[in-house]
Amino acid sequence: MADRVGSLETSSSTLASIIYDEALNHISGQYFDRGLQPSLSSPLSYNKENAQALFRKSVEYTKLDSTMTLKGILD
Repeated sequence: MADRVGSLETSSSTLASIIYDEALNHISGQYFDRGLQPSLSSPLSYNKENAQALFRKSVEYTKLDSTMTLKGILD
C-alpha cells in the first residue's frame, strides 16, 4: 500500500503547481490525489445517500434554512 501521507515540501509543491500551472488552468472541479493528474475519489464519494446525509448535517451545523441552500439538492 502506498504511503498516504506526503512530506510537507512535496504536498505544498504539488498544490502550488495545481493552482498556478497554466497547463492545468482548464481543469475545474476535479480531485487530485498526490499528483498532477486528476483522479477518481473513493466510491463512497459518489454515493447519493452519503451526499444527502452530509448535506443535511452541513445545513444543520451551519444553521442554514431552506432559502439558503441549493434547490433540489435534498431531492
